[in-house]
Amino acid sequence: MVRSDPTYLDDIRLLAEADFLTQARLRVRELLAVERDDPDLLGLKAQLDHRAGAISDAIDGWRRLHELSPHSHAALWRLASLRHEGSEQASDLPLVRRVVRLAAERRHDRAVAACVEGEAIAVASGDREQAKLLFLLEAMIHEMDGRLPHATRALERLGADPRHAHDVDRLALLARLEERKGNTASLRAAERVLSFLASSGKLSAWPRLVAVLRATGDEKGALAAERSFEEAFRRRMQWLSPHERLAAAARRFVPSGRLAALELPAPEEAPDRLQTGIGLLARGNAAAALADLPADAHAWRACALFDLNVPDEALSAATRAVLEAGVPDEPLARLLAACISACAGSRCDATRNVPEDALRLSLEALRSAASAAPPGPGALRCLAALEEHAGQAEAAARLRSRAAALQENPWPPPGVVRAAAILALGGKPKGLVHDVIARRVPPDAAGGGRLLENEIHGELGEGVREQIRRNFAAVRETLVARFPERASEFDTWCYGIHLTKEDEPSGGPSLGLPVAVAFASCLLQVRVPTDHVFTGAISYDGAGKLTVRQVGELGLKLKAALHAGARALVLPASQVDDATAGIEVPRALAEKAVVPVASLDDVLAKVLRA
Repeated sequence: MVRSDPTYLDDIRLLAEADFLTQARLRVRELLAVERDDPDLLGLKAQLDHRAGAISDAIDGWRRLHELSPHSHAALWRLASLRHEGSEQASDLPLVRRVVRLAAERRHDRAVAACVEGEAIAVASGDREQAKLLFLLEAMIHEMDGRLPHATRALERLGADPRHAHDVDRLALLARLEERKGNTASLRAAERVLSFLASSGKLSAWPRLVAVLRATGDEKGALAAERSFEEAFRRRMQWLSPHERLAAAARRFVPSGRLAALELPAPEEAPDRLQTGIGLLARGNAAAALADLPADAHAWRACALFDLNVPDEALSAATRAVLEAGVPDEPLARLLAACISACAGSRCDATRNVPEDALRLSLEALRSAASAAPPGPGALRCLAALEEHAGQAEAAARLRSRAAALQENPWPPPGVVRAAAILALGGKPKGLVHDVIARRVPPDAAGGGRLLENEIHGELGEGVREQIRRNFAAVRETLVARFPERASEFDTWCYGIHLTKEDEPSGGPSLGLPVAVAFASCLLQVRVPTDHVFTGAISYDGAGKLTVRQVGELGLKLKAALHAGARALVLPASQVDDATAGIEVPRALAEKAVVPVASLDDVLAKVLRA
């Protein structure tokens, strides 16, 4: 069973970190075909889908995880949703719906009595779901009225049933009550509950535990909890530690150039010769690496020999690496293609000795990756080298032509912006990242410089079209004021926009900044960094001034940006403290990941460099 090894997914995480995202997603799908309910696999798949922009797949994965998670607060979410449902017409949960209706009418004493009465009926009939919901409702109603001891006793009665002693919904409410009481004994009780929830994998318990420890004067414990929160958060984000990354590289080859861009331990800290050699190679010391790399580390030796400009020996080692792997593998296929190209360039005869099986496996790997996601110029050139070596000269020429075109016009083009948004998942808000794409289109008979109504695409909420039209007009006027020499250029084209999150309607004030940046990028023809995500409301103050205003759920949006592989969240300058409060994202990580802006001018200067 693969899950018996705690590192069994680290190789896939390394592939994703080294920008072999398509290969990583393909590998996860293969494993899920065997272990479809493995929560670690599902979590990794959802993260990779999110990074790849496959929003529908990511949302489906989150829903599946929610169904399987023991930490989902399903009961509390169900109670929240019942407030918005018709309690008279529905036939399920009649005892609970009666209490919800009484509470909505603010008849709290009658609601508590109905809870106690309903609890007895549900327990006697073996209806565990309604019994649990009624105990929770009783505690919540007492809490609303400030009767905290009564609320605690209701939860303790629920916990007397061993089946609910460690119930996450019960413990979450219990911890909240003890935190609200605020005395030393209650804070100690909250600390015990939160410690249990945090150690059980409940990520949101960590910042609360930090706050409780500080409230009791335990600064040393609070600092230790902050470090634990940071480590748990890194795990949730699927980030490898430097030592884990190097250990994964010893099992799964990725090109040393890509590995060099990632944080690794010093070579002298490596536990064995193989990892020492890989570390040296990643630092550019191929000669020293070759002396440390074992004879059977064929892929890494090929990489070192390639760097040392010994193409025939590099090709021989790369061939052995592909054959020993025995399965299609994109990094190894690229290595083989690079060695074949190097040999061809140096006119050595080693390419004649490439076995047919090695060529077939490598072609299969690159063709599979190209069919799963659009390949970049590098992948196309590697595929062209293999196709040409296999005798497919015309196919190789087409691939090189595509690679050249992509190199000239890389994706994403100007106008593509990553936006942070919030969706409701099981009654709970969750952050996600999607694309906003502004594009230039040929002008119609009415002339250029306009946003075309029929070129506004996406699942849009009420009033969003008007919001987008105002946004475009304000951005264009701002850019004309700042770059008057380019005004005629702006009028050469008409413009359109596409909001790609189509699982539910897009809208809300936080859409303002991403849309404004998309239009600015498109008008100026300046690309937006793909490792930046944007959120913020937009207000046009006139005189060519667009200001960035506050929005909600900054912590969740920052968490979503990091989960989607971004390096930074561009957000309203007035809300830096909200984003770095250490609630959703550990403070140390949040402070490195925020880019505050007060206006569109700030974005132009800090991000677009315009």
